[in-house]
Amino acid sequence: MAWYFFPKLIAAFIAIFVLVILSRVLGPEDFGRYNITILFGTIVYSFVFAWLAIVIIRFHSSEQYDGKVIAYALHTSARIAIWSAPVIILAGFLAPPQYVLAVVLGALFAMAHATQELGLAAFRVYRQGPAFAFVTLIRPIVAVALSVTLALMGFGFVGAVVGAITGALLAGGISMYFVLPKSGAEPPEFHNIKQFLVYGMPLGIVTSGSMLIVLLSQSLIATYVDIAAVGIFAAAQTLAMRSISMPMIMLSRASGALIFSEYEEAGTDAANRVLARHFSFVLLLSAPIATALIFANKTAAWVMFGEAYKIAASEHLPILVIAAFIIGVQGAYFAYAFTVSGKTYTQLYILAGSTVLHAGITAIAIQALGSIGASVAMLITAMLSAYAYYYFGKRNATEISLPLRPVWKTLVASAAMAPFAAYADTHENLIAAIGLVVLGGLAYLAVLIMLRQTGIMAVLAALRRLVAGRRAK
Repeated sequence: MAWYFFPKLIAAFIAIFVLVILSRVLGPEDFGRYNITILFGTIVYSFVFAWLAIVIIRFHSSEQYDGKVIAYALHTSARIAIWSAPVIILAGFLAPPQYVLAVVLGALFAMAHATQELGLAAFRVYRQGPAFAFVTLIRPIVAVALSVTLALMGFGFVGAVVGAITGALLAGGISMYFVLPKSGAEPPEFHNIKQFLVYGMPLGIVTSGSMLIVLLSQSLIATYVDIAAVGIFAAAQTLAMRSISMPMIMLSRASGALIFSEYEEAGTDAANRVLARHFSFVLLLSAPIATALIFANKTAAWVMFGEAYKIAASEHLPILVIAAFIIGVQGAYFAYAFTVSGKTYTQLYILAGSTVLHAGITAIAIQALGSIGASVAMLITAMLSAYAYYYFGKRNATEISLPLRPVWKTLVASAAMAPFAAYADTHENLIAAIGLVVLGGLAYLAVLIMLRQTGIMAVLAALRRLVAGRRAK
């Protein structure tokens, strides 16, 4: 599992580093354009290609397909890419002038991203952990180096997107070089495609749910405010999502196999016990980051984005952090009610309703409050969506009870950290401010240890075993 979790986690931290560098190099306007383009491309991937990567992982071991799922997926993805070429050209002509580059470059990014994701799915089912780790890490390293170089050479957001596309293509090319000789590429029967679509398409679309809502927010800010405001919002939102909800959901995927196994073998109560333990780790990882970003928002914006974003981004940050935390709890915890029962289509209905509702709330909030209204709308939508997951999961899927013990322990620890983070925001000295946040983090851990929170006690036990093992040698 380590080969598949830690490279993804490291790549997520590299992505935050990319955010820090590009937000400064591009400035608010071009950073806004860059974000809209990458978001659009990622959503296109989720709708058009993601189902193929999903079915590789789900059906590769199925005797029904005789080990040919990867061959079917690679052949189908190539055909989709060929058929997409005239669609991209037509979209370039029909799109509003200000969005032509975003549409064309975003579509190219989607296809480049697909090559890597299909390769990673193949590496995973072939159990080639080192290859998975190498490809996962080489992409962001190449992408950030090239994106920054091209942006500094004067190519602006276009250069940054080209760098991202090149990084994905390189990673995808390396993947295909090793995967294709082993799997081949073979056209599937129609009934195979139908089964793959029915299973994989809803999950692929659901994974893009938060990105679809964010793209909608950024588009409405561009329409009602300006593109520079998009850059400010995008910087704060990307930091919140990348540092909080994304690691929560990645940890959830790493724990998924054990939770599903417990559910199948011992039932709902046993799965809930494993899920409660998993949730304590989710809170241990996410709560101190959320506390720091909420209470030391000016310091965080100053460190991450520089003076150009310090005031405006800090206004968005606390609201978006709470929204990201709620989205993380939804994806890392409440979503299990649907995945363990197999009723994933319910998530698709919730996503559709949330997206329509979010469009209306955001349009009203932006006109009433300016660009900060987009963050308020994100928070409202996140709360409504999480409640829908809880309500419909309990009523129509598998009842997943929220464990209150790790919640109150985490709240107490966060309360101990909050004064340090808030005091840090009053300091003009950046080093002193960072030091106070670190002290707050230590206070957070100390309280969790005193309260014997499940996650921190498990980490301490693992460290003791590691030290004992080294002494034994």
